[in-house]
Parts: sequence; C-alpha cells; structure tokens
Amino acid sequence: MQQAAEGAAREERARAASCPWWVQQGYPPFEEDEAGWPHAGQVVRYFRQRKRRPDGKCWTQADLARALGISERAVRNMEERKEGLDSISRRRFLAETLAIPPVLLGLAEMPGSGGVSAALREQVGPAVITRRAVDPEAAAQRLEALYHTHWRQTAVARLAEAKQMMSMLYEALPWARSDQPKLASLLAQYHLLSGEVLRDQQCFQEAEEHFAKAVRWAQHLDDVALLGVALERRITNWYDAHDLRGSRDAEEARSLLRRLPPLVQAGLLIRLGVFEAWVAAQQGKVAWSSVARCFDQAMTLLSHGSLEPVYHLRVDLTRCLVDRGAALIGMGWNKEALAVLPAESPTEETGPRRQHAYAAILMAQAYANLGQYEMSVMLAQEAIPAVQQLQSAVNLARLKCLTDQLAASPFGSAPEVARLRALLAGPRRGKPGPQSV
Repeated sequence: MQQAAEGAAREERARAASCPWWVQQGYPPFEEDEAGWPHAGQVVRYFRQRKRRPDGKCWTQADLARALGISERAVRNMEERKEGLDSISRRRFLAETLAIPPVLLGLAEMPGSGGVSAALREQVGPAVITRRAVDPEAAAQRLEALYHTHWRQTAVARLAEAKQMMSMLYEALPWARSDQPKLASLLAQYHLLSGEVLRDQQCFQEAEEHFAKAVRWAQHLDDVALLGVALERRITNWYDAHDLRGSRDAEEARSLLRRLPPLVQAGLLIRLGVFEAWVAAQQGKVAWSSVARCFDQAMTLLSHGSLEPVYHLRVDLTRCLVDRGAALIGMGWNKEALAVLPAESPTEETGPRRQHAYAAILMAQAYANLGQYEMSVMLAQEAIPAVQQLQSAVNLARLKCLTDQLAASPFGSAPEVARLRALLAGPRRGKPGPQSV
C-alpha cells in the first residue's frame, strides 16, 4: 500500500517536471510558443476574463479595446494570434492593467525550478500594480483621433478626454523608465493639441499655458523639431491674441530655423511672416521685404513636393498663400492680397475646411477694405456655415468685426448686411463654452 502511494507520488512528480515552468508554478496550462514562453494571447485572455468592472462583470474584449484605444477585432486577433503584442510597452501596459505577472508576458527572466510555489502565491495573492499605466501606442492613436476630429470639425467636446490622458501621462512618467522620452513627447503633443483647440476658441491665456508646457518638454527632450512646432503654435496664439510678447518666441524661432526639418522650417517661416507683418503695422513701419523673404523661403521648401506632417503640423503651398494674404492685408495691401489668396469654397467636405473658411474671410476683409461691399458680404455669408460648424470662435470673431465694419460703411443699411448679422447671431445662441483644461 505504502509502496503504491510512493510510486504514484513519483509519477506525479515526473509529470509535474515534464510540464512547462508556468504550470509547475501554479499558472494555467497555456500553450507553449516557439520560444518556450506561454502563449501571450491566451495569457491576456485569461487575465482579462478575471478583471472586474465596477458592476462586477468581467472585462469583455470590447472593454479591453476601449482601454487600448484599438478595435475589438484587434483585441480578438491579439488573443487568438498574438497580433499587436510585439511591443514591449504594450505588454507592460497589459501587465499593469490586467494584473498579469510580468514573467508570463516575457517581461522578466524565465524562472528556474526555484520559482514561487502555488501555495505561497495563494498566501500573498496576485501581484497588483496600483499605479496608473499608459500604453504609448494607444495614447498616440488617441491623439491622432483627436487631431482628426479637430481638423474635420472641432475637438472642443473632447478636451476632457485630452485632459484625462495628460493626467495619466504625468502619473506614469516617474515609473516609465525606458519609455520616459516617448511618454514625455506624447505629453508635449497633448499640450499642443489642447492649446490649439483652446486658441481656436479664443481662450488665449489657457492656450498659452499649454504651449509653454509643450515648449518646456521639447527643451527637456532636446527635440528641436518638437520645439519648432511648439513655437509655431505659440506664435500663432500670440498673433490671434494681438500680443506683442510673441516677439521673444519669434527671435528664438529664427535661431532654430537651420536645424529644423523642412516642413517645420516652412511652418515657422510662414508664421514669422504673418506675425512680423502685424508687428510692423502696429509700429507704423513698412517691413515687407523681410516679410516677403519668409514666405518666399517657405514656398521654396514646400515646392520640392509633399512633406509628411511633423508632430501633427500640416503645412502646404495653399497654407502659405493664405497666410501671405493675411500679412498683405495686415499691412494695408488689399489688392495684392486678393491676387494671392486661393479662391476655394469653405463648404467643401474634403480638405482643411478651417483653412478654406479663413481664406474666404480674408478675401471678404480685403474687398471691404477696398470698398467692394457686396462682394465682401457674399464671401462672408459663404464662410459662416463652415465656421459655425467648426465652432471656431476666433474666426467667428473675425466675421463679427468685419460685420461691424460693413455696418459702419456706406453700405451699412443694405439688407445683405442685416442678413449677415442675423446669420452670425442665430446658430450660436445657447451654445456652451469650451471646457478648461
């Protein structure tokens, strides 16, 4: 009897010794991959099904998809075929979010025979990491989606989402180690997005706070391209706020130009041209030669072909022409502005609608300055629907100033001007203001 028991125990030990190391340590019998590790997708599925939502139900694939910022199908492929698990940062995020022991995802050395026993694991409980984790890939995808929303319409309603992500990034940074530069860069880019949305809403002081943080992060990372983009956005904010403090950023931007990628260099040159034209007009100076050089250099850079966006900065030849027109109008050269401004409809569903609407407003302004009021009113009316749909407060303010100018002109009593004022006033009633970030 005793001999039979001893024989059975030996067989049990032999079977245990032949099992994968994770089974020996008390983990489920996941399939073994080609490298001798447990199947990562099965590990994710096992621990996902054991994570509880506030209502007590286990996490679904849809829940994990929302946490990662990917599709439910992508999660299914991850769990079944290990797709999307080649990123160390994503594996870390999954380990921290789902309380997966890091060793099961290859994030720690493969244990030997002296691993923690199942009995001891039952005593201490599962390893739970309480700090908030951030998956850089998911954060980047969410940033891209937010920018797409802003370009196509407006991201005002999603500022709280950007704020939440920035809070998570700030919490995760001290623990990120090798991912710190990537998370810090993402944090700077979220500040740029928030500042851009707030600038478009005329919340210039709040926007400046975000742009200042983006500049500091870019300097901390010694990322000259990111710094160039941050300065371009910040100078734009100073220009729209009619604030001469942008002159300091303009000087710093000029010192960086030769070190920047072509697209960022072109974007900064365009912004410098517009800002310096406005400064010259405020000071009663004529500085078109230096302003024109900025735009000419930008045109040369952009004429070499389509350049990929850098840190979500989009610059093209049309943008250069629009801003050149703005600079000319600012200096009182309205006929010259009309000669360069592109006549594109702001109601087009494709392309940069905010840019098209801005071009239409500039043309309307130039015609009003030249006394061609009927043409001015017609162009302003065309721009209103797009601007209202975009909820662009900065462009609505431009239209309102133009309307006041038209109302004070000899054409002021015309029904077209009254109609323009009615179109501007009607759709905006009861609209909530932007959320602060």
